[in-house]
Amino acid sequence: ATTATFNDGVTINVNDNSDVLTLTSTDADANEGPVMIFDRNSSSTANQDELGAITFRGRNDAAQGVDYIKLEAVIADETDGTEDGNFHISNITAGTSKKYISVNRQEICFNEDGANVDIRIGRFSINSDGSPTVNFHCYNPHSDGYIAKFENVHTNAGQYGINIKFAAAPDNNSQHAIVFEDTTTTRFKVWADGDVVNHDN
Repeated sequence: ATTATFNDGVTINVNDNSDVLTLTSTDADANEGPVMIFDRNSSSTANQDELGAITFRGRNDAAQGVDYIKLEAVIADETDGTEDGNFHISNITAGTSKKYISVNRQEICFNEDGANVDIRIGRFSINSDGSPTVNFHCYNPHSDGYIAKFENVHTNAGQYGINIKFAAAPDNNSQHAIVFEDTTTTRFKVWADGDVVNHDN
């Protein structure tokens, strides 16, 4: 085998659309391979150290270099035995890079930097046991407009706008189907058995 170690930056240039770099493993076992490792071998590791990034850079109409998309890994907790990592995917929006997806040990966050964009969930399937359970929070930083908008474009009979289904059939006020509340008061709620409670009536 031939190995090589470089102690400085390396640039590979091509003048066409051919593959610039290819990693090939001819190993026939079932283990992972080929493998690429980004090793931030720091002697003074600290929380919030950036481990590495993959940047997709292009040009704008002024021939300036622009980092359009960036994938970034960060150390959240470097304590031995309780290590945590953060991962971000950023996209440039109106000239400014915004974190569109952030992943840490506590949450998966969409639109962390509050870009003025819609959040849309495409089609997905539900397992026979009813999973997954989705806690969807759509934040609108503006003074007007929708917090969340659900639109059904189908015109066939029998279509649902929102369908909330429980695995059991509760016959008392034990489970909420829909709850509307502000910072201090529950204004309106529908119990799973169909009872409706209005705060003002």
